Amino acid sequence: MWPFKKKTVITLKDFTYGSFYDALMENGVKEDFHQIPDPIERNTQIKLFEKYRWAAFEQHLKTLSSEEQKAFKDKKHPSQSHGLKEAAEIVLEELREELKGLDFIIGVNLGLHQAGRIVFSILLKADCEFDDCYKMLPWLYKGFETKVSQEE
Repeated sequence: MWPFKKKTVITLKDFTYGSFYDALMENGVKEDFHQIPDPIERNTQIKLFEKYRWAAFEQHLKTLSSEEQKAFKDKKHPSQSHGLKEAAEIVLEELREELKGLDFIIGVNLGLHQAGRIVFSILLKADCEFDDCYKMLPWLYKGFETKVSQEE
């Protein structure tokens, strides 16, 4: 038997939430998998989701510059440490600039998450149809993950 695991591959058109969602559905992840009542089936779906999530992130890393890829490998990318918050704020401004024409966005902010991660948070207006709006937004941006929420 071959001693190495087969590498998981997921094909994304881009790194938006919509593209990621479509790819998950094409690869057998069920919509609203986190709400499946059967714990065994739910756990299977969560593992499948995580498998494709990591494959997509690895694909995203390959789109970064060689300098950014090296920073990731050396654990010195701004998304990997709260201590690199100032460098992350520069990328945050670039993301804000890219999203400024979208009138359904209230704000884009920096969040300090567990394990030293820095994540960008995008807040949508209450009157925006969430399922339509979030699919247009980047899930991954220059090595950072984004989280999308909506005002109440």
